[in-house]
Amino acid sequence: MKYKLIVSDFDGTLAYKYVVSQPVVDAIKKYRNQGGKFVLCTGRHRLSARAVIKSNGFETDGVVSLQGAYAETNGVEIVNGGIDKKIVYEIVNFIHTFGVKVCLWQDDNLYYEDDKTCVEYAGYFGAVGVTAKPINNVNEILTNNVKVYNKIIVSKTPIDVFDKIISLVNEKFGAEVVANSGAPQLVEIVSNKFTKYASTKKLVEYLGFNENEVITVGDSTNDLTLLQYGFSIAVDNAEEEVKKVASYIAPSVQNDAMKFIIEKILAGEDFT
Repeated sequence: MKYKLIVSDFDGTLAYKYVVSQPVVDAIKKYRNQGGKFVLCTGRHRLSARAVIKSNGFETDGVVSLQGAYAETNGVEIVNGGIDKKIVYEIVNFIHTFGVKVCLWQDDNLYYEDDKTCVEYAGYFGAVGVTAKPINNVNEILTNNVKVYNKIIVSKTPIDVFDKIISLVNEKFGAEVVANSGAPQLVEIVSNKFTKYASTKKLVEYLGFNENEVITVGDSTNDLTLLQYGFSIAVDNAEEEVKKVASYIAPSVQNDAMKFIIEKILAGEDFT
């Protein structure tokens, strides 16, 4: 088997509207039974990632979550990092100039500002065991005991400022962070030291594989760093920016992209 490990995004790549089809679940099982390893790499929080794996009935050999801020395999923590709280404070204040509020991930805690969209975002994760804590004043970021935050979220970002926030955060704070998006109107900001690329690389090396044995698969701009590693595949429903960097375009997630990819690997066929 040429490609012994697949690293796949979840939403829009492996799952359509949060659901992994049964043919894809069966294909993952067959791939693993024949010696392949399967790793999920997602922007989702680690508890949310575990929940969707369980609810969809497939198994993995590792998870990279929070866009690379956290990585684990078989219960072993490989990566746990984030953005220094002083930088978070500066970024949050900058984002406030656009009239929007933020949510902040830190391990199994979600800190959120008092805003309808933030409250809705925080409420979604309570079901998977996340502890949601309100921030009444941004100064709390500097005075609490938290050293780093795994990810900054702006949920349901107004369309007229969505691109501006991503562009300007990258311009002003690019030495420390990467701003991108994994869903419509969702701005995600993570440390540029703990990206999907960096944490995937560490996890793959821990598992004992070489980069030329790995396939990476994604669909959105938060997968751009992931697709810098291994043989990169974009699903057909991917954003154009993602398709441009991919080495191969697979069918869409609605047409069971992962099943197609796995069948080609197991058949020994090249991606041409």
